[in-house]
Amino acid sequence: MRLIRFFLMPAVLTGLLLLGCANPQVRSETTTAAIQADGQEVKFSRIGTGDYQSFVGNWDDQKDPALYAVLQSPEQFAEIFHPAPTNPPRKPFAPTGELFQKEQILLVSRVMPAPENMDKAFEVQRVTANGQELTLHYQLQPPTKGASYTVKNFLAVRVPKGNYTRIAFVENGKKIGELRPAEGFWSVPKFSVNGKP
Repeated sequence: MRLIRFFLMPAVLTGLLLLGCANPQVRSETTTAAIQADGQEVKFSRIGTGDYQSFVGNWDDQKDPALYAVLQSPEQFAEIFHPAPTNPPRKPFAPTGELFQKEQILLVSRVMPAPENMDKAFEVQRVTANGQELTLHYQLQPPTKGASYTVKNFLAVRVPKGNYTRIAFVENGKKIGELRPAEGFWSVPKFSVNGKP
């Protein structure tokens, strides 16, 4: 009997494993459950660091190592980004006002040694929506070796506008902060437009 059980157990386990692999419904239900727990995927497009002729203004990065914001208007964009004029100008300083009618920009900025490629220091993993909460998931890979000077590098992502009461930022799997734009809390550190949040 012991000999029979010895040979039967591996066969039974192998059969169960093959059944799970061959059944797409099992895999589908597992994937669906994972998506529901994390939220629905939201389409996004990335704004390159060289798309506009502007730069992130200074902030106290000792107090707030990461600047993060949700930009829902040209005025909010202008509070954080400053034009870098050249003669003649090569690119626009900012997005057009029409962009903000249907979209908003999720922004994260950090001071780091100047990388060879500014856009490779940040990598978007996904943007998810779970009810009224929108979450930006990204990887930060600052250069270990770089120039002798630092830059205010940034990640900017365009997403459709929605009725989101909370916007969270998850960096390397860890939540670094949350914004509540409906309450006037649209950036860290706190910026204001014409004295208003």
